[in-house]
This record gives sequence, structure tokens and C-alpha cells, in this order.
Amino acid sequence: MKIARNLNAISKLLFILLLLLAMIIGSIFSYLLVIGYYINLDIRVPENTTLSVIDVSLNTETTETFDITILNPTYSPTEAKITEISVATQDNKVHKVFSVDPQLPYGLDKGQEETINCI
Repeated sequence: MKIARNLNAISKLLFILLLLLAMIIGSIFSYLLVIGYYINLDIRVPENTTLSVIDVSLNTETTETFDITILNPTYSPTEAKITEISVATQDNKVHKVFSVDPQLPYGLDKGQEETINCI
């Protein structure tokens, strides 16, 4: 009688171990499928910090001020440090903006966006 109970306990334990093994093998197989898909996409993370201009708000009544919203994406490798803002016009001239709020240099962490008021 004890032998039958021991065999029954061993078979349940063996069944649980087989289920765990099947789960581990299935998860490894799933991982390999997903990783293979992402490798085929050939996505490359930039090596340098990249800023994105999200929005530019121009005032139609006065051209003295404008707002610019800048984003440091989450995939950026480091924080960004904005040291200068310049504007290019249609006649291929570049104008440096001297008065901004908040003051420059300004640091942007990964995933952070900031609206800068330029005068």
C-alpha cells in the first residue's frame, strides 16, 4: 500500500516537472521567434543623441517671439544639452536666438520634452 502511494506521488511530481520543462522549452522557442522577427526589421538605435522638434508656435500678430517644443526621445543614449537655438530663413540666412526662457544651456533627460520661449 505504501508503494502504491509513493508511485502515485512520484507520478504527480514527474507530471509537474514535465509541464515545467514544456513551459521552459515553449518560452525559449517563442523568444527565438520574436528575436528573429526583430532582427529582420533591422532596427538600429542611434549612437548620438538625437533631438526632435515636436511643435513650433508662431504668433501671427508679432514676429518677435515664438515657442518651440523639443523632445529628447527615450531611445536616445544620453541626456541632451541644448546650448544654442538658431533659425534658418528662406534666404539661406541663419539667425541665432539670444534671448530664451528657460536660460541656456538647458539639459533634457531621456524621454523629456520642453517648450522654450524664444525672443
